Amino acid sequence: MKKNVQRVSKPDSTLQKMDSIIADKRLKGISLQDYYEVAWSEGNNSDKEPIYGPFLEKQGKNNVTVSPWESGTFEGDYCGETYTEKRIVAFSFMKQTIGQTLVEVKHTQQLRREGDDRCIVQIKMEM
Repeated sequence: MKKNVQRVSKPDSTLQKMDSIIADKRLKGISLQDYYEVAWSEGNNSDKEPIYGPFLEKQGKNNVTVSPWESGTFEGDYCGETYTEKRIVAFSFMKQTIGQTLVEVKHTQQLRREGDDRCIVQIKMEM
């Protein structure tokens, strides 16, 4: 009879560093609404020019799509926090390994604004 052996992997120190990025500095001279419109709105319901999609294209990413923000109640997969907006960002690029490999990337971005001074963003990346 074969025994079930549970293997325990060592914690990945790099992943532990990447798990959470918290910026707690205040931006001065800009309102939360302006920050949101410039950095996150991608021109949806705003007169600001898109920034996220063009940035990815300038970085050599292909087939870039940034969906409009969808409003609702969304739960973060890993944190369990609640967010009020969600969008999908997708793109691809060629990675040099032994040969050329097409890498397809999907970001699920969720955010919520709290009052006039906090914008909390979660990004889940799939490759």
